[in-house]
Amino acid sequence: MFVQKCNNCHKHFKWVQIVKSIWKGYQPVICNNCNTEHYIKRSSRLLVALSFGLSIIPIECIVSNFEVGYYGILIYLILVTVISFIAPIYTRYNMKAK
Repeated sequence: MFVQKCNNCHKHFKWVQIVKSIWKGYQPVICNNCNTEHYIKRSSRLLVALSFGLSIIPIECIVSNFEVGYYGILIYLILVTVISFIAPIYTRYNMKAK
């Protein structure tokens, strides 16, 4: 599996947990097994933000070269959805030291 494991009990996080964490402003992911909070790494935050931001470039090229109208917005929304469901593969979390 590509999704990260809990650093404490080594159980895999659920895909949905990470997607929700990203969409809710990088909230901590809580392990369902041991209730340990994991916070997103800064490098992962940057990578997710860049993947959303850089996805605008190909859409802008398509929209500027062709008269697609509102289809450009629809294509962008589809692309953002795809990126958000791929993001758990490269998003990494750490436990905070107490």
